[in-house]
Amino acid sequence: MLNCKYTTLKPWIILGNFFSESEEIFYFEEKYSALKDADALLIITDWIEFKQLDLNKMKQLLKLPIVIDGRNILNPQHMINNGFEYYSIGR
Repeated sequence: MLNCKYTTLKPWIILGNFFSESEEIFYFEEKYSALKDADALLIITDWIEFKQLDLNKMKQLLKLPIVIDGRNILNPQHMINNGFEYYSIGR
């Protein structure tokens, strides 16, 4: 189980600027840039861009190889086999 007390959001800018940039929210032009030094990846859309991820690049950028898939777009066994701690929601 993951326990989050405080977080900084780092969304990919293509998702839109739903909130003003602040100390807790930083927008990025490129999806992999948002992963640099992030504790985990939270997927909340089922867009094709998130179905086709470079897993090796992700592991290099994330502090921890944790993926929380809120749309169930990734194959759980594939993610585990590639060294990720993978959580799918509602599966």
